[in-house]
Amino acid sequence: MAAFDRPLMDRLVSICQHIHENRVADIVGSDGNGAFGGLDGVRGRAYESADDSHTSLVAVVDLVHDGAPHVVVAFRGTLSVDQKGASVRMRVDDWVKNFEAVPVDYVRPTSPVVAGGAMGPTVARGKVHKGFQDEWASVRTQVVGELAARPANVPVVVVGHSQGGAIAPIAAADLADAGRPPRVVYTFEAPRPGTAGFRDSFDLVRTPVYRMEYGRDIVPHVPLRSPLDALLPWWTRTLGRFTFTSAGRALAVLTEKAHRDVGFVGVGELRYAAEPEDAWAVVDEEALRGSRRLGLVRDAKRIFSDHGLEHYEDVR
Repeated sequence: MAAFDRPLMDRLVSICQHIHENRVADIVGSDGNGAFGGLDGVRGRAYESADDSHTSLVAVVDLVHDGAPHVVVAFRGTLSVDQKGASVRMRVDDWVKNFEAVPVDYVRPTSPVVAGGAMGPTVARGKVHKGFQDEWASVRTQVVGELAARPANVPVVVVGHSQGGAIAPIAAADLADAGRPPRVVYTFEAPRPGTAGFRDSFDLVRTPVYRMEYGRDIVPHVPLRSPLDALLPWWTRTLGRFTFTSAGRALAVLTEKAHRDVGFVGVGELRYAAEPEDAWAVVDEEALRGSRRLGLVRDAKRIFSDHGLEHYEDVR
């Protein structure tokens, strides 16, 4: 399995930042197939969902890392409050999607990435977040087409920030089942994409997933994993009602939805940094659960501000 690679991760962070901050035409230039935001040695294409009910943007880019070509499939995160080209309604709906979940059966692909190629092994995948699976389905055709046009021996790296980080493992599972297993998956500040059965399926196919989480960000804590986690939305809803700011009101609304949805877990090896200048450390999620939950209450002002990728520059 691919080991954790900090230089590669840093390049993936730059790619995710670029696709988050720009529209498709601004990402790759007017020809749709150019230098990727001026990032050194990175070229590719970007696609948005054709259906207005979906907000996904995915980039498929080529880069050389450690002297070898790689293809990166990168999913944009949740729309920001000042997202270019997005209406207020789109931005609100996109944030709500992180908090409101319906667990549905994972949909296994029916044909290989390469026509006439072999499918991957049949693996029980459990259930996934319906909204995130639907977002992947809205751009799957374009991604598969890009991968089918590249040599089969070029490693595939899948990455995503925020909502894109939840879509990434679902896409990685799909590609593995369709005969093009990714070499590695990185997720940044991702909500939980599926149930324990979905999480465990990655051990069976030996696709490493590195789950990066920073500070007091609330997004990796939703959707909920157990009824006990309902205490988190209760505290934050209460706090939100007494925080007379737009962020406080949004927190109250979003966590009101979150408390209804349970059974979701994170996917991959958790690497966590609590503060700037900390080092990314492999941590025991269960051992940290209580202190991280308490931190969300004590440092409520950071639950949204810690979500951005700009903090990653300060972590060792």
